[in-house]
Amino acid sequence: MFEENYSQDIITLLIFGSFIIFFLLKKFEKKSIIHGVLIKTDIIKLPLFNFYYLILFILNISIFISVVKKEVFNLNETAIIALYLLLFIFGQSLSQLFIAWTFNFIKLINYYLKQKIILANGFLIFIFLINVSVTYTQDYQYVFFFLSLIFITFYIIFSFLKILSKHKKIISKNLFYFILYLCTLEIIPLFFFYKFLMGEIQS
Repeated sequence: MFEENYSQDIITLLIFGSFIIFFLLKKFEKKSIIHGVLIKTDIIKLPLFNFYYLILFILNISIFISVVKKEVFNLNETAIIALYLLLFIFGQSLSQLFIAWTFNFIKLINYYLKQKIILANGFLIFIFLINVSVTYTQDYQYVFFFLSLIFITFYIIFSFLKILSKHKKIISKNLFYFILYLCTLEIIPLFFFYKFLMGEIQS
């Protein structure tokens, strides 16, 4: 009983603590989180605030994965998932930039990576709500999980379409390399990372 109450206290602190930090950051950063995607210009800046948002995003995604897979919150497991996610994002971004530099389409990938971070951060508010739903409504956890999965899928599709439409001229000139990039450095690594992560959680 003590461990269960302790876990509930910790997850409450993490979810609502990150929620408060999010709104404190918004007090200093007046622009929309996805401002860099909505504007027409190709010059995209990533303020330091975006990296704070990214840390909150990784934390809340880790909570979501841990709770849904194990049906109970575990702090150590959530920390491990967060570390894996951070290493995966960092390693993937470095490899993407290296490949882009090798094949001379660094400008396109630079835009793409910045917008990917911005769109991921834009999903933060929804992840807060999803975590609250799956954590505090145990009787309907699977319903909220599948609804969340559908919503996340649509958001990812929207994100890619938004990026593609904004840079269609650059992409059309590098279409072969961009498709190759998506398959080898986005889809395949994400699939193997998912399999690895699920295996780690189940063990």
